[in-house]
Amino acid sequence: MLITLDGFSGSGKSTLAKKLEREIPGIRVIKADDFFYQRGEKRDKRAGNFNVRRFIKEVTPQIKRGSGFFIRAYDCRSGKFFKKWIPEGNITILEGSYTSTPSLDSYRDLGFFVNCDRREREIRVKSREGDNYLNFLNRWFKDEYNFEIKFRTYKNSIIVNNYNELRDYICGEKLLKIKNLQVR
Repeated sequence: MLITLDGFSGSGKSTLAKKLEREIPGIRVIKADDFFYQRGEKRDKRAGNFNVRRFIKEVTPQIKRGSGFFIRAYDCRSGKFFKKWIPEGNITILEGSYTSTPSLDSYRDLGFFVNCDRREREIRVKSREGDNYLNFLNRWFKDEYNFEIKFRTYKNSIIVNNYNELRDYICGEKLLKIKNLQVR
């Protein structure tokens, strides 16, 4: 099962995904940041800075198997790829901005969009990025906002405001019955 966890920078996507992975056996997390485009690479305009074509080609066949596997993660700061282990799991959460892209519609089982006040997001990003904060504010916030305005991807997602809402939905009987799953 593939679940996407989208939201603007600083909304808490990574924190929520890590907490789910720690607390619920059978959940594994893949970061969309590991699939940033290389410098100069042609982009899919429906997927922002997320290289959805590479994700579909290299990762989606592996997800269905449930076993662990390596991905070619891209570090945009160094411009280099590195091997990253993705553990075994029956629920894969793809976490990151642009993961609600229409390009993943036929692969995604369920999509969430993390709601968070803009001011709170700015405070979080400033704390996390330090001197790089203005770059985030002027570039990434703007890019993400324009992407959401253009595609309205959150309309096809379940809006969540906190960890408990997300966990309750993922572990709730309704979802497990619909998808005929058991969280280990």
